[in-house]
Amino acid sequence: MSGTPFESAPLSQGERIEGLDIIRALALFGVLQMNLTWFSGEAYRMWNHEAITPGWIGSGFMWLRNSLLAGRAMSLYSLLFGIGLTLQMKRIQDRGRTFLTFGSRRMAALAGIGVLHGLGLWVGDILLGYALIGFMVLPLLKAKARTLLGWAIATFVLFRFQGMLYTHLHFPNALSFSTWMQPWVAQAADRAYGHGTLSEILRFHAWEWAHLGLACTFSSVLLCLPIFLLGAAISRSGVLNDLEVSAPFFRKLFHACFWFGLAISLIPDAWYDRVPQVWMQGWRVAVLKLVVSGGMITHALGYFSGILLLLRKPWWQARLQVFAPMGRMALTHYLTHTLIWTWVFYHHGLGLWYRLSPGTYFVLGVALYLAQLAFSHWWLARFQFGPMEWVWRCLSYGRIQSMAKPRPMEVLVAEPQP
Repeated sequence: MSGTPFESAPLSQGERIEGLDIIRALALFGVLQMNLTWFSGEAYRMWNHEAITPGWIGSGFMWLRNSLLAGRAMSLYSLLFGIGLTLQMKRIQDRGRTFLTFGSRRMAALAGIGVLHGLGLWVGDILLGYALIGFMVLPLLKAKARTLLGWAIATFVLFRFQGMLYTHLHFPNALSFSTWMQPWVAQAADRAYGHGTLSEILRFHAWEWAHLGLACTFSSVLLCLPIFLLGAAISRSGVLNDLEVSAPFFRKLFHACFWFGLAISLIPDAWYDRVPQVWMQGWRVAVLKLVVSGGMITHALGYFSGILLLLRKPWWQARLQVFAPMGRMALTHYLTHTLIWTWVFYHHGLGLWYRLSPGTYFVLGVALYLAQLAFSHWWLARFQFGPMEWVWRCLSYGRIQSMAKPRPMEVLVAEPQP
């Protein structure tokens, strides 16, 4: 279940790195498309080993989604989360305030939103996992970039070998129980989400979150923590302080990461099925996981550095800036996805569960994305923060924050002074 977009703290317009907002908004498209596989029931059908016949157009959309978006969007947001939290720490410390206390309140508020979202609306919530990662890395954010990079590499390798460690240490694998439960859960989900009343949907959802949602949260921590640390390392290195000076670094990063990630992405799934079973055991399968998941992360790094390089060109900058407001409201849009798509697909709403092809809801996802982009411009022309960004900010600061946009300095000067 995919990740979600949001920055670690709402910043004033003058303090923001607009390129990060643009990347966040573009990655939101990938988050939306990947989460649609769960909202629509496609993922549950695969759990139940049901054949999906999307047609050649739908197959093209599925290939695009699975090869270019799957895992990349979540990696991008984990990267941005680490960058954002580290930048916020520096800004708060520059103002003479203690960040650890504020950061802890920030993560606690995010965890609360995540629990409400996961327990009340959708089992695929990622917010709680991100909050737990935030708590884990808060004490590390002052470390040097090289130290953070070392932690990122170490946790990435360790977590990919976790299955082998469980076996050799005779520990139960906390995530393996979901594999044998998948067909049963898929059938129960079809009865509840596809045909049940609102009461039945809520009861099954609560059970699913307690039994699978928390396991997914644990899994998301293992997957995203190394990428979060990588983002913190990038931020601490100072390469984001002056993108013009850092352009050679990002150019090398793009060529080193994007093409390798793309090559891994283009390997057909059928090729993995041809790997001899003797190689799918022990350390060998862990190495395969390292290569595949490493390909996703490097592909995301390629996207990240490539977009930053494009933003140096006036033609691209003028066209990509349209996405910045959406990046500033990404948490609001992420939660809105759940409200809209559960109503569209679940039986208490339009009841389109299992009824739309992958190509159809891919196009519907594009339509919603464009509508949210327009709404972002409309809203931020009138208010300083998105609705949920404002809620998160109020919870973090412990007091009601102003939603009004700051008044231009020249207007304030022109007004009579008291």
